[in-house]
Amino acid sequence: MQKLKSFNNKINNGVRKFLNDLFNKRALLFWFIIITIIALAIRIACFPTTSKDLNTYLFPWCDIIKSNGTKAFLDTYPAHYNYSMAYFYILAFVSKVGSNHTQFTYLIKAFSVLFDFSLAFVIGLISYNVTKRKNSFLYGYSLALLIPSVFLNSSAWGQCDSIFTFFIALCLNLIIKNKNNYAMLSYGLAIGLKFQAIFFLPIILFLVVKNKIKFTSLLLIFVSFIGINLFSVFLGADLYTALIRSYIEQLQSFGNASLNFPNLYVLVNDFFADGGVKQKTSLIVFLCFTLAVVFIIFTYLTRKDFTITNDLLIKLSILFVTVIPYFLPRMHDRYLYIADILFAVLVATNFKKVYLGFLVWYPSLRCYSDYLFDAKIDNQVSVVCIALMVLLGIILVFLDIHKQINTQQPMLPQDSLQEDKPIQEE
Repeated sequence: MQKLKSFNNKINNGVRKFLNDLFNKRALLFWFIIITIIALAIRIACFPTTSKDLNTYLFPWCDIIKSNGTKAFLDTYPAHYNYSMAYFYILAFVSKVGSNHTQFTYLIKAFSVLFDFSLAFVIGLISYNVTKRKNSFLYGYSLALLIPSVFLNSSAWGQCDSIFTFFIALCLNLIIKNKNNYAMLSYGLAIGLKFQAIFFLPIILFLVVKNKIKFTSLLLIFVSFIGINLFSVFLGADLYTALIRSYIEQLQSFGNASLNFPNLYVLVNDFFADGGVKQKTSLIVFLCFTLAVVFIIFTYLTRKDFTITNDLLIKLSILFVTVIPYFLPRMHDRYLYIADILFAVLVATNFKKVYLGFLVWYPSLRCYSDYLFDAKIDNQVSVVCIALMVLLGIILVFLDIHKQINTQQPMLPQDSLQEDKPIQEE
């Protein structure tokens, strides 16, 4: 009986030790694998969804490339093609490998999903570099993968926002590690992939003004931007098409003040869609107002003398990538994507800020649901509430920055305050 009891104790101790090892020493790897599997399963489940963008734009473009080749596509330059030449490479590959719309769907989404995981990994690295705690990597990685707007963007919508945002996140991580030249090359690739990467430009200019990035390093942005797009010349594009045309097309696309974007311009869409003097006048007014808001924030920050810690850099980045699309007219429902991702870093490094993430993630989800699943926002009151949620998030982030600048105390958990280092001057 004594031997049996001793044997049971050994079994119990062995099981307890195994569980302790699993959820302590090996916990990060364990949960990393679990989160990866869950995130992948969610995306695979969304793959059969065919969005309007796929049916209206991407499929016809792939059909043209498949039937007539890349040169014919670039010569005719189909209506509404406002994607960069860098994304055209992906479409050319998809058209070459796929043979029907189902295969096109899975290939297009597979590219974006691949960058979903790459982006999440970089977000995990940024979170770790802010706190120097391994748990923060897992939190950032998990949040970046499980934010609804992120996985719906790639696996349901078939959009490519994770691709260009990956290079923005990589740029930010390289800045934190004081590898600014590589950061500028990465940012150039982001702009080369999607013009919306311009939302991140003010933070780079701010760091230049603060002598954290050399002015000459900005030239590297043009090097990578030109390099990634210029390759399309070998596929039959002329220089104008390779470097400029898609960006001009984007600026001229869409007539509404807001394309289902969660800002207050949705209330004046009918007025703005006039197409005549009213629209042009409104556009100028809205643009000037946006520039004024950004200029005021930029001036306030540059005139302040403070240390740019890593967590403060994250908040500043969030502020600009949220403010600019919120106040600019003609914004699409996906244009809070960079903000959605960067809020994951803020929450991963300080769970007390989860309410700030919710103020942006929920409006993004509502907009996505409207477009993808016809879950219409029923009345103007709901529209205003959703728009005000994002505005409240902007205000709270700015107030948080203002407080941190004036007290110069990083808003991080107490055990990680010592690990947050300021960005060094070059």
